[in-house]
Formats: sequence, structure tokens, C-alpha cells
Amino acid sequence: MHKKSNKVTDKCIHCGQEFDPSRQSPWSEFNCSYHPLGADSIGNTGPREDYKELWVFRCCGKAYISDTEPPRSPGCMNAFHVAKRSTIFISYARLDGHFATFLENELKRRGYSIWKDTADIIAGENWQEAINQAMDACSHFIILLSSKSVNRPEVNRELGAALQARKRIIPILIDDCEIPPQLRQFNLIDWRVGQDYVSSTNFTRLDDALGDPSRILLLERIRSGWKNLKEKE
Repeated sequence: MHKKSNKVTDKCIHCGQEFDPSRQSPWSEFNCSYHPLGADSIGNTGPREDYKELWVFRCCGKAYISDTEPPRSPGCMNAFHVAKRSTIFISYARLDGHFATFLENELKRRGYSIWKDTADIIAGENWQEAINQAMDACSHFIILLSSKSVNRPEVNRELGAALQARKRIIPILIDDCEIPPQLRQFNLIDWRVGQDYVSSTNFTRLDDALGDPSRILLLERIRSGWKNLKEKE
């Protein structure tokens, strides 16, 4: 009689390989070759190589010489497998709805789960209760900053809830406005131009800011382990 295995496996959204999320570790073998962080241009090769562009992937330090940005797969030497994308709460003013919808549709196309109140609150549902439930379910909070949103009571309530819940906050600046004091400590994405282009480089920055949930969870476990070790010393 065969004993039933209790091993939990997920399927990587990047390479398709099955993996055990609880066993991923920076000290074990890395199997996924997808670069979780995009490549940065660091200059060119000079006259000996016809001034071709130099690229370096921040996740693993691997360098490429290419006239165009190198693809994110294959090639990473430090990548974790990923079973799912982040779940994102988008906070915005109604008058910024055009960009909010564009952003929502493109992030969904890239595999993220999105919560946006115009689409996800059912008629007659308690607004505050729906917001609280959505905040519990989301790993990241995107706030669209504009002259129309920074003074909106509902946007400020949502931001307050995100700060209280200690969500990962990503401010996106979409027109000239005063940055709220509670957001000045965060790195914002300046998206005042190119707001209708899916090829915008800001999507690479946003991908990097959102990160991979399993990688983030693992890093939190590592930090927690080091903290526990320090407390025992």
C-alpha cells in the first residue's frame, strides 16, 4: 500500500515547472531562469564594439551586450519560482478614471489580480466593509496622485486604511500636484507622460515594485529568522 504524499507543489507562472514553495531558499539550487527584475542600461561598449549598449540585470548581476533591452527569460542565476502574481488595490479619483481603467486592463493582461471600487463594489453593498475586505485580500496598494485625487475624502480614507494595514504602497504621479506628507517617504513612479502606451518603461518599474509574492514571503521569512537569531544572542 502506497503512502499518500503530503507534499505541496505549485506551478511556476514563468517556466511551468512544479515546485514546493516552502522549500525555496537562497542556499538551495535555483531552477527558474526568469529575471524577476528588469535590466538596467549602464552605458555602451565604445568604438571597439560599435557602441553597443551594455545591460545588467539587478537581480543576479548578469550582463548583456545588446542594441535592445534583453528579454527577462532565460538567464537568471538567482530566480525563485513564482506561483501567482500580486493582488493590487487601485485608489484613484473618478476624474482620473480613464488612466485607472487603462492601468487596470494592462495589469490584468500581465497576470495581476486587481481590485477597483467601480468594478468590484456591488450595488447596495456597504462601502467601508467592502474596502476593508479588499484591503485584507490585497498585497499591494497603488494610489494615483493628481490634483483631482489628493484632496478627495474617499482616496484619503483608502490611503489611511492601507497605511494602517501596513500594505506595500506604490504612489503613481499622473499630473502635477502636492505629494501628501504621509507618502513622501515612498519612491513614486512619475507617469505624467506616456499614459496610454502599454510599452511605457514605467510598467517595468511597476513590475519591479510589485515583485513576486513567493519571493517577498521568502525574504520576510529570512529577515524574521535573522531577527530571531539576534534576539537569542
